[in-house]
Amino acid sequence: MLNSLHPHPNNALITQRGRAYFVKGKRITAPSVSEAVKVYYHPFNKKEVLANIRSNDKRRLKADGTSRTDDEMVQRWAENAEYGESLHKVVEDYYNGIPIPEDKAFELRHFVAWDKAKPADWVPYWTEQAIWCPHRHDDEITAGRIDMLFTDGQGKFFHVDWKFADADYAYGRNKSRVYCTCNAWRFGDVECVEHEFGCKAIGPTEQTKHLLMYKWAGYAGNNSLYSEMLRRNYGFNIVESRLVFLHPDLAEYVERFVDFEKHASLVNSIIGA
Repeated sequence: MLNSLHPHPNNALITQRGRAYFVKGKRITAPSVSEAVKVYYHPFNKKEVLANIRSNDKRRLKADGTSRTDDEMVQRWAENAEYGESLHKVVEDYYNGIPIPEDKAFELRHFVAWDKAKPADWVPYWTEQAIWCPHRHDDEITAGRIDMLFTDGQGKFFHVDWKFADADYAYGRNKSRVYCTCNAWRFGDVECVEHEFGCKAIGPTEQTKHLLMYKWAGYAGNNSLYSEMLRRNYGFNIVESRLVFLHPDLAEYVERFVDFEKHASLVNSIIGA
């Protein structure tokens, strides 16, 4: 398997059981990467989001043209999460030498295109690897699982995060709904991620302005935290980090580069400066 070809002493110290992480046999009580990051952004409010999705929003529509109920929307969210996890597993298998099954070829066509187009000197290093990092300001440990790590074989590493989320998030916008107006989140140097990627659209109300941005901000925050953990506790020179959106509804894959510096305060608040 790929990960066993590139062992690291810290990998032998971490295990995972379900969603719980253990380091040196002791369960980690601090929030995982995704749990730690999400508290710094506008929380996901199911009722608020459902109310904000107009009845003619494409995600409300069934194949027969009728609109989904709120309960059906919630069920669809759960199914989408399971769907994303299943495709992550196929990608993991691919980098471990297992061909993509024929019944997944269409759904993963964007991944295949990205893999062919990635820099020629990128060599797969780890896939779906649990990592951990002790805090500098307390006795806690933060852990999580990275999607993919590449190396150029010359000391540079590249962190990639696969995203099978709703296609609208790949562009950071949805024209049928509202946009983020950015209140600089909780840290002065962390701008709204839409601003990071160049979107200056403004939403109409204080109450709804961050509905679209929760996933964007969380994705970039998670990505930056993982990259810093790999630097600090593993000694890897992470020079680039990307979010790669692969939802089958996209016309092609969408790739975003994460600016580490814009998330420095968030990262330091979690694992220490």
